[in-house]
Amino acid sequence: MSVRKVFILFVVALWVGVAAKAALTPVFEYAFPDSYNGTSTAIVDLSSAGNDGTMDSTGGYLNGDVPPGGAGGSLTGASGGHGRTNAVDLLENGIVVAHGGYTMDVWFYWPGNYTDIRKLLDYAGTEALRTFEGQIQFIFSNSAYIVGVPIESRQWYHVVAEFDTLGNAVAGDGSLAGEARLWLDDLSGTGLTLVASAPVVKTAFGDSLNRPIGINRWAGGGGDWNQGKIYNPAVYLGVIHRQSWDPTPGNGLPLISIDTDLSWSAPDTYDVVAYDVYFDPNELKVTSADPSVRIAERQAETFVEFDGPLAYNTTYFWRVDAYEPNAPGPDILHPGVVWSFTTEPETPVVEVGPHEQIVPAGQDATFSIVGRNQTLYEWFLSPDPVVSEDDTLLGAGADLSTLVVPNVTADLEGYVYCILSNAVGEDVSAPVLLMTQRLVAQWEFEESLADSVGTHDGQPFGEPNYVPGSFAGGMAIDLDGQSAVTVPWSPELNTESFTVTAWANVSGGVGAYRALVSGRHDNPTQGYIIYAANNNKWQFWTPGVAGSWSGMSTADPVNDVHLDEWVFIAVTFEAQERLDDGRDTLLGRRRLYINGAVAVEQTGAAYRTNRFRDLLIGAGANENPLHDFFFRGQIDDVRFYNYAVDAFAIAEEYVRMVPEASICVRYPALQFDVTGPEGVPDCRVDLLDLAEMAGEWLLSHLVEAEE
Repeated sequence: MSVRKVFILFVVALWVGVAAKAALTPVFEYAFPDSYNGTSTAIVDLSSAGNDGTMDSTGGYLNGDVPPGGAGGSLTGASGGHGRTNAVDLLENGIVVAHGGYTMDVWFYWPGNYTDIRKLLDYAGTEALRTFEGQIQFIFSNSAYIVGVPIESRQWYHVVAEFDTLGNAVAGDGSLAGEARLWLDDLSGTGLTLVASAPVVKTAFGDSLNRPIGINRWAGGGGDWNQGKIYNPAVYLGVIHRQSWDPTPGNGLPLISIDTDLSWSAPDTYDVVAYDVYFDPNELKVTSADPSVRIAERQAETFVEFDGPLAYNTTYFWRVDAYEPNAPGPDILHPGVVWSFTTEPETPVVEVGPHEQIVPAGQDATFSIVGRNQTLYEWFLSPDPVVSEDDTLLGAGADLSTLVVPNVTADLEGYVYCILSNAVGEDVSAPVLLMTQRLVAQWEFEESLADSVGTHDGQPFGEPNYVPGSFAGGMAIDLDGQSAVTVPWSPELNTESFTVTAWANVSGGVGAYRALVSGRHDNPTQGYIIYAANNNKWQFWTPGVAGSWSGMSTADPVNDVHLDEWVFIAVTFEAQERLDDGRDTLLGRRRLYINGAVAVEQTGAAYRTNRFRDLLIGAGANENPLHDFFFRGQIDDVRFYNYAVDAFAIAEEYVRMVPEASICVRYPALQFDVTGPEGVPDCRVDLLDLAEMAGEWLLSHLVEAEE
């Protein structure tokens, strides 16, 4: 029997059934010696996922040292048996939520001669299976959540750690709530037993680190080496449900209709002959299966329908126990997980608030809101993002869920919000911007950090200096790698579409990331960064859809970072679509311009506005009070526009300063620009192009075999 066969059969036996195993999607399956035998540092994934790994050395393989009934060998970190997957971000929250969770599965042996942290399987350094202080533990969010139980030394265990999303979506901050379950088998014959479970939150921090899964060690590199032994480590997307699952209403959800019913899905691993259902606002009674709150007993259906409405604004707890047939003996009772939901209030609720509207001067702006329980909509305009009794009423009505503001001018700019009300109470939407498309701020640095067109004055961080001779004219700020300019956060500087331009002269910092302008927040990722990167390429970073940063970089060496040379940098993001992901993720087109010409662009790029952090000119890591990624050199004439300035305007701004330059702005018709006076395309479509194409009229370029 091969090691590979032992791996499959051993898993199937302890997981109760081939069908249950098939419910999981492999991230990787390693078995020794087929995956690794100490002769090289390569780790071969035996699953269809193909996620191979790399060992830190060629040590640590123990031939024949396996759990009872196993074959092959195991791995110990005591002599170098530790490594990582080659791929990163394998358990990103966006991936995990699509599969309903993830599962870590491994046999381990704890020798008992150490009690500090030792990692068996570790995602990104933030979520892991580990031994610590005589326990096996499943930890989340840098140990903010720990699910663990004591273990005995010098014996083998099989542990399965599950993170079940319980149907939750990724939250607005990028985090993912769910339930952690720890199943343990001491190989005494009782099989896997649920020994611990708890609600947990998996933050997006691990995703932002772009790290692999560590095998017998910390995923971020050396450290937390497991001195014990592991056998057949595997990670899967998805979870196997041994209890009733997939509750409706979803676990922990607010604003549930008072007319809701209950439903659920049957367990994966056994047939069910009946269910008991417990339901009540008293959590303790539901948790203890108090008969007084049992609303269904030994029913066959996977739903409960109520005779009348539930109470408003009440949190209800419920669980579903399942009976497994066990003839000729009594049925086996499997207690369910305790779920909860909260009903809607009787007062109105804003479910989807209006979004900012930034339109060309003279055009109309349209705001919409989605709510419940309201009998009246009242729309207001405020000069600032604070709701006040002095704000201007724009419109009111029983059906006014959409408001059109005609002919928007600078005099109408401000913040729009809506009050939903009924006889019982009201709810107020968050104020959002109403603006015309325009230049919002400009920092010219003429011995001042003032905003020359608006009210967004800068403040010194460290000691930025002023120097004459800027290519953009007049003075520039000179930054020494320890100083920068801070501009206080404002919604006006964090619009959904935007343009940032700046003149820059890099004088040093080769090999490091140097932030020209940074409007970012991290964990969760929001905003943008313009870098002179560590590879001397200009880069434009925005949040990716899944949560980690997504950068695009110049490729042509002409557009590299050239020390002690002035360059005109511009970036634009044009929002085109809003995702319904709970994080207000936008999709659109982003561009990076070098000296007035598009250097790189991307369609379908993601963006999320920065809702927290001040703007930095000449530094990054906005969320860190000490900042990082400092710029070395001179910066001048930084501008922020609240819309995506088009390619012609960017080119014109550069040519205004460099009259001898000429820039070909590509547009769709230029696909017909095939020639010019010099025999090459000349950035115009004219009679020369028509003549060239006419000369090819009806000529066949089809190559066929001769008859």
